[in-house]
Amino acid sequence: MSYSLINGTIHYELDLKNYEYTEEYIIENLSKLDLTDIFKYQKTLTFNFVINYLLNEKYQITSNEKDIVIDDILRYHPYLKKDYREYQNSNNVNTKN
Repeated sequence: MSYSLINGTIHYELDLKNYEYTEEYIIENLSKLDLTDIFKYQKTLTFNFVINYLLNEKYQITSNEKDIVIDDILRYHPYLKKDYREYQNSNNVNTKN
């Protein structure tokens, strides 16, 4: 984690590229992070986190974030494919492309 001093206030920045953070910590700091960076640089994510945060339109602010689809995430986290198939089967979901 790095920080910068702006107008006398310390602003901490998470270094997603070089450090692993817990999902709880990421959630607490979600408004300061780019969702794309989260799935590209964090090595281990749970499927619940992906569904509830990364693919949730409520948290997709930028145009890049709004373009995130499950296939993007599965490319970086192939271990989630089984969870996604189960989710599809139980919820009758198709991939949005």
